[in-house]
Amino acid sequence: MRTNDSIDSSERTGADVDNSEDLLDVKGAARFLNVTPSWVYEHSRPGAGEMLPFVKIGKYLRFDRRDLRAYVDRKRHRLPRR
Repeated sequence: MRTNDSIDSSERTGADVDNSEDLLDVKGAARFLNVTPSWVYEHSRPGAGEMLPFVKIGKYLRFDRRDLRAYVDRKRHRLPRR
């Protein structure tokens, strides 16, 4: 008999899936956005033009991959159709 501990992540579904990889640290967010970590810090401070969406866990900043994707999508420039 197998327990949840012996099921690898490819077999998990629904609430059993570990979503911890969806939260990125500053370096991971910088890699995702293809910018420097200092740029991420600058855009996580109050007073930044358009702040990045983040979660603060204790003293640590974490960035949800889906929120960053939505941020990028909002910044996307589309050419008008002819």
